[in-house]
Amino acid sequence: MDINTQFKSALLEFDVIQSLLGRYCGFESSRTSRAMSEEKLFDQAETYEIIQIIQAMRSLQAEIRLPINWAMIGKVKPSVEQRRIELRDQADPMLSKYCVVRTSKVSFFVRINGDNILSSPSELTCAMFEAPGLANQVVQELAKHGVKGEVHIVPLLRRKSLMTKNLFELGFTEIGGPDGTDNGTN
Repeated sequence: MDINTQFKSALLEFDVIQSLLGRYCGFESSRTSRAMSEEKLFDQAETYEIIQIIQAMRSLQAEIRLPINWAMIGKVKPSVEQRRIELRDQADPMLSKYCVVRTSKVSFFVRINGDNILSSPSELTCAMFEAPGLANQVVQELAKHGVKGEVHIVPLLRRKSLMTKNLFELGFTEIGGPDGTDNGTN
């Protein structure tokens, strides 16, 4: 379902006018009107915002089980925003620590591009791993390219969605299976 259809459906579901739903999403009424008339469609960031707000409104409505007066935006919007944060944290939790691969005293592994090992001076912009297992596999693969790596645990908060899921994401293409995992063939 396209975003305009979802938006119109939410108007009926919550019994609100388009400018009010637009205000929950942080849009001026003229922006909402231009998008709904298909003069200037919602961009990707606006689409994401709309989907998040509609989900939060549905969740809040389901919990309360009584009709919510959505027109009282000043009183209701903070609850919608709080619910949105809660839903995001459930879907993409924060990890209290993660692993990185240090390739020298001042650099951290980012990815491999052909024969080039890309690195970063910051553990915030390098390849991140939820657990040491995959990071150790990277160290082993780097050793095959003549680069010494070392796994370090970083005690900073990061979203789980930012973690590397397999070696293929990092540019390692000669690993066992197509997903970058070793299927016991190596």
